[in-house]
Amino acid sequence: MYAVESHPHAQNLHAAWDTALVYRLEDSVDSGSPDTTAHKLEQLYASQKDADSWRPGGTDDIAWESNQLARAQIYQALGIPI
Repeated sequence: MYAVESHPHAQNLHAAWDTALVYRLEDSVDSGSPDTTAHKLEQLYASQKDADSWRPGGTDDIAWESNQLARAQIYQALGIPI
């Protein structure tokens, strides 16, 4: 197991992502609760909502594209046989 550094301190990556990061985010938007934080972030980034929408195609297409990119750019560069 690898150590994770976070503030506030978290024992592992799961705790850092689910707890420490949320607390930090709550502090940064001065909300004090996950629900209020979510609403404030929705308002803050409302103008960028369209940029976050999924592109046409399903998850199968996304997985296949990721696989092809890995084979063409990563496996080959690292000398990993396909």
